[in-house]
This record gives sequence, structure tokens and C-alpha cells, in this order.
Amino acid sequence: MIADRRTAATAATMERESQRRNAVIEAERSLVSCILLDAARCVEAIATVNRDDFADPTLGKLFAMVATLFQAGRPVSTARYLMGELAGSEVLEDLGGAARLVELINQAPNAAHAIYHAEQVLRHARRRRLQSLALSLLDQVEDDQADVNDIASSAMRDLTSVMAATNERTICTAVDAAQAAYDAMMDQLTGRAAAGIETGIQCIDAAAGTMQGGELVVLAARTSVGKTALAVDIMANAAKQGRRSLIISCEMDRRSIGARLLSRITA
Repeated sequence: MIADRRTAATAATMERESQRRNAVIEAERSLVSCILLDAARCVEAIATVNRDDFADPTLGKLFAMVATLFQAGRPVSTARYLMGELAGSEVLEDLGGAARLVELINQAPNAAHAIYHAEQVLRHARRRRLQSLALSLLDQVEDDQADVNDIASSAMRDLTSVMAATNERTICTAVDAAQAAYDAMMDQLTGRAAAGIETGIQCIDAAAGTMQGGELVVLAARTSVGKTALAVDIMANAAKQGRRSLIISCEMDRRSIGARLLSRITA
């Protein structure tokens, strides 16, 4: 019976590890896919991770290569250019050829969730580093001749190093933050990045700027002060800019919403 329990526990552990590996590879592939689709929308994601954070070394190499080209101003989200850069390279060969690259590009539907995938890649990388540290610590404490104080001090230094290697990427100076904002604005002005969506209401656009992909904008106010009317106005102005909108209402039926739209048009 004990042997059966151990076998079941081992099988469960192997299943968890398999699921974890699949989640890691899925996150890494999705991140690279987002960057290949639209690198201009992935600036923050590119800055969040580095090559060493990838469990799959081929994806890590591809990420590093594409990130370097993008930072040099190259059109990495243009398939023809990217194929030309990768043609004959070790990266493309390790990836499985052009067909596999196309498959990778098409994995993500869009680049809107790049930062989420980057955070998942970073989280998994931190877990692997902590696991490695734990195994090293276990080997040290098995040595009866080792000094426990030295082991503890070394473990604290290593743990601090692991955490610092991750956290330092989220800390920046005010100058760096301002530079990143300036670069993003210049990318929009020069067409390298898609411009945001204007609300069409001058005072709001002047104060808050345009709405960007991936943002969650909340309209909050007391009951019956015009939240729905404002949202409908923003939706209509977005439509004029060629953007689609979706209304999901828990309070109003389609007739009431339609009446609001007609009222706006005929007012």
C-alpha cells in the first residue's frame, strides 16, 4: 500500500511538472509571437525580460535577436524583413525552419497581452532560479563538514541576488521614465506605433491623452449623472476613427441603448 501511495504521489508530481513546463513554453511562445506581430506595442514587454529568462534556449535567442533589431529601428514585425534577417541563421534552423516561424507568428491573435506574457515568463524564470538555489542549499546542508552559518550567509546572498536580478528591471529613474514616455510619443508621431483612440471630447483628450491598447479605463460617478451617455459619445467618436466598440450592459436592454444612440445622432 505504501508503495502504491508513493507511485501515485510520483505520478502526480510528474503531471504537475508536465503542466508547468507546458505553461512555461506557452508563455514564452506567446510573448515572442506578440513581438513578431507588433513590436512597437511591446516596448515594455521587451524591457521586462531578457534572453536568460527563457527556458527554451531557441526562443531566448530569437527574442534577443528580434529585440536588438527592433531597438536599432528595424521593421522586425514585417515578415519579409524578418525572414531575410533570419535566413540561414542558426536560430531559424533550431526553430524548425520558416514554417515554424510562421506558426509562431500566428500563435498570438494580437500584441495586446504582451506585457502579461512577459510577466509570466519572468515569474517562471524566477521560480527556476529559486529551485536551483534550493537544490544547491540542500546539497550544502548534506555536508556534515560545512559551517551552517556560512551556508546561511551564502543562501541569503544568493536569494538577494535572485530577487534583485528581477526587481531591478521594474525600477527606473525619473529620467528613464520620461525618456520612455517621449520615445512612445515619437513612435506614434512617426507612425512606428499605432496612435491611441481619441474620446472626441477636447477637455478629456487634452487632460488624459488618447486611450491606448491594453488599458482599462473606468468611468465612475453617481447614478444618473451621464456615465452611459459619455460612454456612448466616446464609442461614436471611436467609430469615426475606424475603431469598433462593444457594449455590454447589465442594466439596459438593446432598445434603451439604441434609443441613446438615436438620441445622440438626432440631438
